[in-house]
Amino acid sequence: MPIGILCLLMCAKYMSAVSETLNRDQKMDTVGTVFMVLMMFTLVYFLNTGNGNGWTSETSIGLMFLIMIFAGLLVWWEQRVADPLISLRLMGQRDVVEGNAVALLLFAGMAGTYFLLPYFLELCQGYSTVEMGLIIIANSVGMMVVGPAVGRHSDRTGLNSRVVSLGCLIMAAGLLMMVHLAADTSLWYILLALFIMGAGTSIALVADTNLCLGYAEKDESGEVSGLINTFRQAGSTAGVAITEAVFAASVTFTALGFSPSALMTGFRPAFVVTTLLVLIAFVLSMHVKDRKVRMITDGF
Repeated sequence: MPIGILCLLMCAKYMSAVSETLNRDQKMDTVGTVFMVLMMFTLVYFLNTGNGNGWTSETSIGLMFLIMIFAGLLVWWEQRVADPLISLRLMGQRDVVEGNAVALLLFAGMAGTYFLLPYFLELCQGYSTVEMGLIIIANSVGMMVVGPAVGRHSDRTGLNSRVVSLGCLIMAAGLLMMVHLAADTSLWYILLALFIMGAGTSIALVADTNLCLGYAEKDESGEVSGLINTFRQAGSTAGVAITEAVFAASVTFTALGFSPSALMTGFRPAFVVTTLLVLIAFVLSMHVKDRKVRMITDGF
């Protein structure tokens, strides 16, 4: 809270806000908002309860149908309302959709790792809660070191697509190091893996955000920002659900019960999955292009 209060005071002092309404007649899309909330709530509930209910149980199948119904109603309504919550023009841009899909996969891999790593550090390595928190800071340090440089590169060149791909590879390298974690892995190895993962995450997400925002018209920045955050939150929820399910399905117990060696049989496959999610994001990112590159190559 003290850090948050300090940030608020610094924002009030150093950030100049410009209030401008581009379209004063624009109305809030209340119905679209309701459909969006219902769809996302059902999706999050499905992902959080799927492992317990069974992914093919009647409850899970019913929730999947509800998700599709609410999604269909949302698309149907957005095609008819004057001021849609989600711009269909933006959703028609392949690079915007694929760029957000990349972010979804990156957040799935990142959130899944964040979910598992504290348990590994505490149960397999024996660190206290405070020590565990300090160790994980290495990930944030990696983000802070490279983030500003990526932002400056984007502002200077306007090119982000290949930077996204580079960030995905670096993040995957950090996650791949975690696949080889063991109960006796040195602290420096863990810190290095976290730093590399954080650096790659920052590179990919900063560039990906700038790429998607590059497709927004003058009055669409808010819509693109909302779309980006929706995909990211969905990715985080999916990542936790997936890694939890993989861990639960893979871990084996011996007469020793919750021994570090027994727990590692669950951690390794789960870290493999988070690595694969980020590698899929890398493959997808290779098909995403910046707006001005797309205009040259496709002539739109």
